[in-house]
Amino acid sequence: MKLKRLLLAADLSVIAPAIADKSKIPDLDCIWFDGKTASTYNLRIGIEKPLETDFIGGIPGKILRGYLDNVGTEEVSLTPKAIESPEDEELYDLHLAAGKSKLKLPIAPISGKFWKVPKHVEASSIVITKELLALLEFALVSVGKTLEQHTGVTIELVGNELFIYTTDAVTLSLIRIPRPKDYSLDLVTIPSEFCEQLIKICSPDSVLHLSNNGVSITNAAGTVLFGHILEVETPVNVHTVLKEYMPKHALINIPPELDSALDRVELLRQGRSGDPVEITIDGNNLSLYISNAIGELKDDIDIESDHPKVVAKFDPSLIKRALNERTFWAMNKHILIMTGPENFTHIISSLT
Repeated sequence: MKLKRLLLAADLSVIAPAIADKSKIPDLDCIWFDGKTASTYNLRIGIEKPLETDFIGGIPGKILRGYLDNVGTEEVSLTPKAIESPEDEELYDLHLAAGKSKLKLPIAPISGKFWKVPKHVEASSIVITKELLALLEFALVSVGKTLEQHTGVTIELVGNELFIYTTDAVTLSLIRIPRPKDYSLDLVTIPSEFCEQLIKICSPDSVLHLSNNGVSITNAAGTVLFGHILEVETPVNVHTVLKEYMPKHALINIPPELDSALDRVELLRQGRSGDPVEITIDGNNLSLYISNAIGELKDDIDIESDHPKVVAKFDPSLIKRALNERTFWAMNKHILIMTGPENFTHIISSLT
C-alpha cells in the first residue's frame, strides 16, 4: 500500500508519546497496526488512532518514525512479505520504499499486543472545557519525578467540588471545579503524561471517563487516550495544607515589576539551587534580597497593601516558573501562595 508520507508521519506523531523507551517488556517499543487503527502503550498510558492498513502487527516505532522523517519523497510504500518460519505462526517483514531508499523491518505478531483499550463500566465523567484545559496546563508545573503521587494528577471529591492537584513535595498546584453530575470517585491519581497528551489532542466538550481501574478520553477525530490509575500509598492531605498553612491576611495584587526583579535575582544565582531569595512584605513595600559569593542584590517594589510584616526565604525559580497569569499572592513564614484564575491556587513551601 502507498501512503502520503507526511500524513502518515503526522498520524504516528500523535501516538508516539506512548511508545515505551528502553522497556524490558518485549514489543512495548512497537507501533501496533490491526488493520483499522495504530496504537502504542508504555505501561502508564496508551494511544489508539484510526489508521487503515493492509497489514497487522507491531513495527519498531522509533525506527519507523525516524525513517519517515528522514526521507524526502511525497509517498512511501509499505508492503508485508511472508518469511520462512519453523513455527506454526506466519511471520512477516514489512518492506518500506521511499524513492530509491528501501527499509525492511520485522513485523511482530499481533498476538504480542497483550493490552487492550479499557472499557469503563459505571465510570464517573468530567466534560472537558476550554477553561479546564488551561488550568490543567498550569497545574502540570508542579509535577515531580519520584513518588507515584508526585508523577501524577490527583482528582479528589471534596463535598460539592473536585480538587484536581499536582505536587512535587515543594510546590502544589490546585484546581477547584464544581462536582460534575453523577461523579462518585473519592480519589484517583492519573499519570501526568495522560494530562499532557489530553491537552494536546483533545478539544472542549470531550468527555473524560474515570474508574478505579483507569482513565480514558476520545477526541473528535476518534483518537483514544487512556491511562492507568496510579497506586498512591499516602496521598497528600491538601485540606491540612489549606487549613493550617494558608496566610490569614488578604491577598495582594502581584506587582508587574516582580517578574523582572526575579530575573535580576537569577543573575546572582546563575542557576544554582542553593541560593534562596529573602522576601519581605511590610505594609506597602515588597523587597527581594539575595547575597552570595557573586554579589548582593536588594530590590524594593511598591505595593498597594497594609500587609503585616512577613519575612521568608524561597527558591526564586519556583516563583518564576509559575508566575505567568497569576494575579494575587500572600505569604507567611511557611508558604507563598499565588492565585489566578479564581479557581487556581499555586503554593510554594518556604526554605526558612
